[in-house]
Formats: sequence, C-alpha cells, structure tokens
Amino acid sequence: MTGTNSQPQSPQHDEKAEQDLLDFETHYGVSSKRVRDILLEILLDMSTYKNVHNWDAKLVASPLKMLATAVQGYLAASNLEMFNNLLADSMVDEILTVGGVIHRKPAIQREGEIDSHLFFTKPSTNEKRDAHRPLENTDFGSSTSRGRVIGSEKPSQGRIVYIAEHISHGERAVLLLLHTFCIRLQNEDYGYIRAFIERHLSLQCFMKVPYHWQQTSPPEIDSSRQRCYKRVSLSFHITYLTLNPRDAGAAGKNVIDRTMLFPLHHDKVGNKSSDHSLFKASFSVLLTLVIPEESRSREEEIKLLRLPQGLWTILVVNCPLRFVSDQEPEQHLTPIAQFLRGVTSSLHTQTTNAESIYEILREQLKSCEGGSLFDDEHFTKSTVYHWTIKACDELKEPFDSSLRFVKKFSSSQLLELRRDAHPQEKLGVNLWMRQMEDEIFVLEDLRAQVCALSTQAQESRTALHGVTGVLEARVALQQGDRLKMLAYLATLYLPLTATSSLYSMSVLPKSASFPSFFVVFTIFLLSTICMDIYLPTLLSRIRPPLLDLTAKLFRLTKDSARSITSSYKNVHALKPSINLADPAWVKRLPEKPLMLHWISEWAWWIFRDGPTIVVRELLIPELFFPCDQYRMYPYIGHTYLKIQWHALAFIRDIFRLALLPIWVVVIILLVCWVAVLTGLTWTFKYVWRLRRC
Repeated sequence: MTGTNSQPQSPQHDEKAEQDLLDFETHYGVSSKRVRDILLEILLDMSTYKNVHNWDAKLVASPLKMLATAVQGYLAASNLEMFNNLLADSMVDEILTVGGVIHRKPAIQREGEIDSHLFFTKPSTNEKRDAHRPLENTDFGSSTSRGRVIGSEKPSQGRIVYIAEHISHGERAVLLLLHTFCIRLQNEDYGYIRAFIERHLSLQCFMKVPYHWQQTSPPEIDSSRQRCYKRVSLSFHITYLTLNPRDAGAAGKNVIDRTMLFPLHHDKVGNKSSDHSLFKASFSVLLTLVIPEESRSREEEIKLLRLPQGLWTILVVNCPLRFVSDQEPEQHLTPIAQFLRGVTSSLHTQTTNAESIYEILREQLKSCEGGSLFDDEHFTKSTVYHWTIKACDELKEPFDSSLRFVKKFSSSQLLELRRDAHPQEKLGVNLWMRQMEDEIFVLEDLRAQVCALSTQAQESRTALHGVTGVLEARVALQQGDRLKMLAYLATLYLPLTATSSLYSMSVLPKSASFPSFFVVFTIFLLSTICMDIYLPTLLSRIRPPLLDLTAKLFRLTKDSARSITSSYKNVHALKPSINLADPAWVKRLPEKPLMLHWISEWAWWIFRDGPTIVVRELLIPELFFPCDQYRMYPYIGHTYLKIQWHALAFIRDIFRLALLPIWVVVIILLVCWVAVLTGLTWTFKYVWRLRRC
C-alpha cells in the first residue's frame, strides 16, 4: 500500500466525517422496546388518528383498518415466545456508504437486538472514522464486510428488508405493519406507507413511480404528527398464485392479503380431505429514500434517485428467503440495484410457486392415466380433468398479466431508472436487468408447459367423453333390443291375458272347454299380430283424409275472414263513427234484426260470460283466502302496514272458511256448464257454416 494510506487521519478529517453522517430520529425507535410494545404503539397511533373530514370513516373499511384488526387478533392470541420467533421470518441487512465505501452487516448480530433489526442504527464514532479509512482497514462493527470504493462522496445509510412468504396470515400482517411503520421518521406523515399497504392488499399489478407531490394523509386535527421530509418513493406490485396450507383452514377468517380460489386436491386420505388450496397473493417491493430534513414544498425528491444519499430502505414482501441467502458483492448494494433485485425476485417467486402447482397437477393427471379409458363410479378422472383445466386457466391469467406488466415496466420505467441512475449503480443495475430477462424467459417457458398440460387434460377429457358416449350408445342399442323382445313378449302375453280373463268369468256357457281356450287364444293372437303388422298401413291411409279435413277448415276460416272484411267495408261506409281499429266491432256486426241481435248478445252474456266472470273474478280469489291470511299474519302490528286483529273480522273469516267447500262445488258446476255451453255453441256454428258453404 502507499504511504498515503498508512498516514493517520487528522482531527479535522474526523470532524468532517461526523458532520457528513446523517442525524435522524425514527418515530418508534426513540427508546428500547419490545416488539409487542412497538406494535401497540403503532396501533395506538392509527386509532388516535383524527381526520378533519371523517364522513366515511365508519362506512368504508379501509385496508389499513383491516390490517390493524388482523394484527390485534394476532396480539390477542400470541405470547412472548411467538414474538421472539417472529423476527426470524424476516431478513435484514444494513448498508453504510461513506466516502464511496460500502459496508454491509447483518442487522441482528447478537440475540435480543430488536432495535437494530427494525430501525436504522446510528454508527458510533469509531465506525464513522473507519468509514473514511483505506479499504484494507475497513471495519463496520463486529461482523463487517470488506468495503468497496465506488466513487460517491455523499454519505448514505440503507436497510434491505425481506419478509418471508410461507408463514401464517397473522405473522404476515404483523411483519408488514411492523416493517413499514418502522421506516417512519419522527412525527412524519405516513401517507406513503398507507398507500403502499393499500396497493399491496389490492392484489393487482401496479407500478408506482415518483410524482411531483408526495403522497400525504388527509388533514388531521393535530397536525404535529404530519411533518413532511425530503423523500422519494417508488413501489412495484405483482400478483401470483401460491399454495399455502397454513391459510387453508383460516380461509373464512380475515385473510386480507390473499384470496382463496379453490382447493387444489380433491382426493380424500384418511377420511380427511387435503387442505392444500390455491391462493392469489401479491408480491410488493418498496424503495424509499429520505433526507431527514423537513420539506416545506412537500415535493418528491426525485434527485435522490440520481444521486443516492441520506437514508434508503428496500422492503420486499412475500419473498422466498432462499433467493436472498447468497451474499451479494458490495458494489451491488445500491438502492436502484436492490430495487431491481426485488423485482427479479418477484418473477422468481411467481415461477417457483407456479412450478410447484404445475408439478402437483402433472402428478395428479399422471396418476389418472391408467390402462382404462373409462371412469369409475366416483367420477375420479372427470373430476381431475376438470380441476386441472381450471387450475391451468387460473395459472395462465397471472402469467399473462405479469408478463405484460413486466415488459411494459422494462420498456418504460426501467429504462428511465437505468438512464438516470448514478454511475455507482450501473454494475448492479446491469446485473439484475440480465437476471430479470432470464426470469422472464423461464416464466414464458413455464407458461408454455402449463398450456401443454391444459391441452393434454382437455384431450384426455374429450377422449373420456367420447368413450363414454360410445358406451352409452351401446347401452342404448341393447335397450332397443330389449324393447323389441318385450314387444314380442307383449304380443304373446296380451292375448293370453285376455283369453285367461275371459275364461275366468262365470258367464260363459258350459260348452267352453279347455280346448276351446286355445282356439280363442289363437284368434286373439292372430288379431294382435295383424294389428301390429297393419297398424302403420292403416295410419298411413287415415292420416291424409285428416290432413285434408284440417286444410279445409283453415280455408273455411280464411273465406269467412274475407267475407267479414268485405262486409266491414260496407259498415264503414254506412257508419263512419265506428272504431275501425277495434276488432270487437267485427264480431258484433248484425246479420239479423237488431232486436234479435241484442237478445242473443244479452243471453250469451248471462248464460256464458256472466258465469265466467263470477268464477274468475269472485270465486277463484275467494279460494286463496287462507293463503292471504297466512301471508298477512306476520305483519300484524307492523309499524307501516297498520294490520290489526279484530274480533268481528275473525267471525267473518270463520264463515268465509266454512263456505269454501261450497264455492269449490259451485266453481266445478259453473266450469262444466260453461264448457258444455261453449261446445254446443261452437258445434252449432260449425254445422251451420258447413250448410251455408
């Protein structure tokens, strides 16, 4: 090493290093607390938040309130040991960059260091001095990594937080609320945290890019907790399908960050159905950079993306920890590069979960492909084919939406981030862009395999349906043969039954002996056979005359309509006041003297229309009297209907109920009377018209 590197640092240089490092205070990390105390303080802040305009506060359940409810339920059912094991489901790395040198250390170096796992750690004086030492003498704490000089003179401190994926819904809710709110600085407005949580819980693909103004909360009555710092934030959200048996039993509870689609396994093992279910979940990545200085303008500090400085945080939700277990080179530990790493891990997560679902579906389909094409009595093959095709369709939907979304992100926002990134970001950005392209290729290949599996299941189902159709056709042919045999037996059995019945009567003469039984049976049998043989011929001879008679009746109807129309023109010439649009006037055209016409009309109304009206309008509604009373009974004493019980009405209803059998008899008699009268009238008119023709 050169002599310059071996010279001791001057006091002026140490003072400059101390001034360059940031001075900050987090909102919940002022004093050492337990995880439960921090959660209770966060929930207290959320409950005491008083918006100036709170008209819809009790009507609309916001996702943040639902998350707080889930966390409260977890707190009520958990103990201290569960909280101690909770932090093991998240991985945190802390990054310090001073004078172009990057240092990394695990957040928890000793058991019980909760503050260092949840909040930014302020470097000690020795660490500040070590940050400016040469590369060989770099030491950041007790487990430091070797630093890398990357050329940035601005001090920055970062945290990379990964929240595990396959944990219970309560643990996911606690870790999400805990790690997001621990980013908050002293009395800072947490509008950007609220927006990130709402986007994560919406289960939609979304990319939030920096806007001109920061995302802030609505005005609060006590605005002392709504300070706005110089901050910029961007987030990436993508949906995927996963299997999580730990959430299957709690699907009816408040699982707010996932949606259960359907159970994947439909077989029963040990009288207990499998609890593997298909869930739709969301993978989210948050990048936020802040300088702990109050911002009066409340604008997004977009320049922090071009020159990383201050405090920056990468929060990755629902990430498989095995993807981030490998130690990455220090020169890649920059904000934008780690953000792209989170985006790449989202594609890797989707691919990994889809591969596990694909393997299960393929094994199920393979287990059903036996030597027989027929289904069993439990329809096992049909069920497996149906759910396989449905699961493949559900898999293809997030594949297509994710690929469209990621390709759009790669062609627009990613190019802008890469173009505006600081030179120290180039190595990490280029690396993770290549990794992202590889993950996209793997995802497209997996989508093709899922489509092929769906096609295979559809072909198997089609073959099964075809074989089942052939089997049913064969059974139908057998049924036809059986019916033919039964017809032959009936031809023999009916004459035998008729003859036996005839000879069992006591009215036969004494000369009816046993040999005569066979003579009569032979006659009946020959008659039945002749009927079977000549019945089609007989029907073919009778049908044409019937059709001719029907056609003649239709022609007669048309001729009568034309004659009525011609006479209707004459009536129009004589009586223009008649409503020509009313077809009832055509029926009332007098073909006889006026007195006889009105007598016949009144007689028809009295003897035919009158009874019809009485039956339809009076007697039939009276039959529904018990039903009406039953429907009105629940509304007695109702506030708005004003239905009350009265003694006189009860006596009246008793008489009405007693008269119901009489009304039934009257209705039957009147209906028979109207039917007979109508039949006689139409017969008379038909005979009269035939004579006129």
